[in-house]
Amino acid sequence: MTSYRNFCLGFAVALLLLAASSAFAADSSPPPTKADDPVLVEARKLIADKKFTESIPILKALVAREDKNADGWNLLGFATRKTGDAANAEKFYMTALALNGEHRGALEYLGMMYVETGRMDDAKAVLKRLDKACLFGCEEYDDLKKAVATGKAD
Repeated sequence: MTSYRNFCLGFAVALLLLAASSAFAADSSPPPTKADDPVLVEARKLIADKKFTESIPILKALVAREDKNADGWNLLGFATRKTGDAANAEKFYMTALALNGEHRGALEYLGMMYVETGRMDDAKAVLKRLDKACLFGCEEYDDLKKAVATGKAD
């Protein structure tokens, strides 16, 4: 009985550690904080104000300086997609995902781009990847699932 109880306790602790590490590893561009790079803060503000074209040179400079910044590549993909350039947006999302294969923001936005461009099989495949990245569910999964179901991206 004691060994079973110890096993259950150990298993529960392992699950909690796995969930915590997944939450931190799969960054999906959280709201800016004082610790954030000022360039990302500025780019996020421009994007929030729907000034996508203005944010692109700032984000290009960021990823030129920090080519391993998955958040920068993801936001560059988002801004580029919002200007109507799906081909380049896809390249930027793929770069973000090459750096962090479980980047929830990049997965969601790539899936949204696929919905927008009528590539529903690709969108469904990304939805499956996002489901795995969101261990206990997440907003990015819910948003993409809705877009796939309705055929309309946000």
